[in-house]
Amino acid sequence: MTQIDQIQQRIRNRIGRDIKVNENLKFFYKDFAHKATFKLIYRNSENLWHTNWGRGQEIFQHLEQTMQTVMRTRTGFREGYVYFNDVDDFLGSIHSSHLQDLLTLDIMDQSVIVANQQFTHDYSVKLAVVKSLPWDTYRYKIHVNTSSKIRKRIGVQTMSAIANLLKSYDGIRFTDRFENHATRSYAYASGTYFYSQDLEWLPIVTMMDPRYIKNIEQFKTQTEINNEIASQNTN
Repeated sequence: MTQIDQIQQRIRNRIGRDIKVNENLKFFYKDFAHKATFKLIYRNSENLWHTNWGRGQEIFQHLEQTMQTVMRTRTGFREGYVYFNDVDDFLGSIHSSHLQDLLTLDIMDQSVIVANQQFTHDYSVKLAVVKSLPWDTYRYKIHVNTSSKIRKRIGVQTMSAIANLLKSYDGIRFTDRFENHATRSYAYASGTYFYSQDLEWLPIVTMMDPRYIKNIEQFKTQTEINNEIASQNTN
């Protein structure tokens, strides 16, 4: 029985029905591995939908008083969210009546948590666990700085030189948005990135202007993580 199966069984035993539990691969707010989503919208006596803000605050306050580990809450228009790291603490603290309002759980597997904790790299790179590599080929996703203030300081000439340098390397794939905004003083935050099989080009780009690259993600599949764990256990 998987961790998700066990969580679903625990909830089913308490409220008599299933809750959708999703596999999560990314941290919320950089620090939280799991997320609970609660419904805050209900039908009133006139059969009209309305948001019950008080219900959300009731759920949040109860968890804040009963959970032993760090948590964070956020209220949306229709839903409320609780971010946390300890599944047992969350399920052991939440009141059964509040479980009735639980819509979904997004749960990160322990192997993914450990992989992030143990991840190191020669450059400033963060780990991104994925189900598969983009086009089964690219190991890195490079986000370009989209601040118009910084891009103006870098200058069109330097940005054009960097773009031409990157295009000379094999194993790099550009998005259309990156191509369209490669030398402009403004760029959209969404989509202005490219993929690469390696980082051989990075020292040269950094030397040309270290502000050009905003951040880098290294992809690793969950299958690769599981294989690494199995290999460590064998040794």
